[in-house]
Amino acid sequence: MRVPETTTGRLIATVLVSLGLVAASPAGDTPHAQCGGASAFAEGSSDARRDVQRALSTKDVRERTNALDAALRGADSAEAADAVIELVFATETPQMVLDVGVRALGRMTSVAAQEAVGRALERPIRVRRVLIAEALGRSSEASARIRLTALARNPDVRVRAAAVTALAEHRSPAALDEFAAALDDPEWTVRSAAVRGIALIGEPKSAPLLVARLRKEDGRLLDDLSDALATLTGKRYGPDADAYDRLSGKSDAKSDGKSDAKSDAKLGAQVPPPTFTTGLFETRSRRILFVLSVAETMKDPVHRAGSEGAVVAGVAKAGADLADLLIDAKTKMDVARTHLRGMLRTLGDGVEFDVMTYAGSPTFAFGQFTRADDAARRKAESRIARLTAGGPPDLYDAFERILDPRAKDPLDVADGPDTVVLVTDGALPSQGMNDRTEIGPREARWNRARQIRYIVVAVGQAEPGPIGYLAGGPPAGITVSVP
Repeated sequence: MRVPETTTGRLIATVLVSLGLVAASPAGDTPHAQCGGASAFAEGSSDARRDVQRALSTKDVRERTNALDAALRGADSAEAADAVIELVFATETPQMVLDVGVRALGRMTSVAAQEAVGRALERPIRVRRVLIAEALGRSSEASARIRLTALARNPDVRVRAAAVTALAEHRSPAALDEFAAALDDPEWTVRSAAVRGIALIGEPKSAPLLVARLRKEDGRLLDDLSDALATLTGKRYGPDADAYDRLSGKSDAKSDGKSDAKSDAKLGAQVPPPTFTTGLFETRSRRILFVLSVAETMKDPVHRAGSEGAVVAGVAKAGADLADLLIDAKTKMDVARTHLRGMLRTLGDGVEFDVMTYAGSPTFAFGQFTRADDAARRKAESRIARLTAGGPPDLYDAFERILDPRAKDPLDVADGPDTVVLVTDGALPSQGMNDRTEIGPREARWNRARQIRYIVVAVGQAEPGPIGYLAGGPPAGITVSVP
């Protein structure tokens, strides 16, 4: 098939190749070459791989980043795309360097470069597919959405989740059908990414689709759906599907929002209760990792920790003793320990959980996810109650253990949490490990495939610093500050 020698023709060629309707043209006779086009690397394309290799050999990470940025500036050839995918895209690559590679690949528009991307996607290398999906999410090319749509049907769940996440970033109403289909994916991570995609497009007419899903889901997905419906409707009813139906007039209940006490009680009984009690936030996750900083900085003093009546009242629901401890709190550690004890004490039966503390090397209460019962709750709370602060705030290693507890591959963890509750002052590690480009962005990048929801309880500060990357998503989490 010969493609017309026009800009439109080149785009059609790209789409046809991506769909597999035509084969990639032989070297020297690509549709791009037929048009007489030339990439920005036209004359020096043979040097693209060498330039990337030379840049990556630089020892200093910042110098390496700058060198790679210079090497890829204007790059738009098949060889440049191959160099990025084969040499840059790896889990051990520093985030600043990966950012350059992802941005560069996302800018490449030539048919030759797009064909190189297509060939790479046919190879079963998960990390490359996940990073290519991120690059396609940044691309303005029409073919990018086609490729992402195909990736959203990939057999690998991590690739599917990353592809739907990237597709969401196009914010295209044309993708609504793809997100609707992804809502029926057997894996919750893909459904979570689809919910975010619908929320980002922001069309209120999509709300009934999410309300219908609200009646089918449980656990973490209820949090995602509740947030998305609040975005689309401007009303926050949590996981109460009937309340959203009443809002749209589809319920038998009175459409003016008024109903009798008997009706309210019946509807309320259908709404799953929060996983635990706290005055700070709500979650209905059933697989939670609680993480607490016990670093030296948690010895810092606090003032008026019990000054917010609603927060104290929330803690009091877990026990009057905890409310008293919060009012009398003198340090960040006192505040953090009290809030976490309240969450653990009220954790619902059957919820799978573990508790990790970090200062230096992270340690776990159980070492595996454990079903909550009286014995497990007592063990976890008792351990937290005895803790004292001391040691370096090794936030880097803490995040690494959250995402990759076996130190093998952050994309190959089958038994991790779907929600992390992180109670910390956000203090960074010692000099040499305080690079904001590595703490937070690294986890946020791989989380595009994992879809862990981060709930950050920032103790003694208004902003959680680099860890705000995590609560910002995807998927969207929560950040709350306590005195």
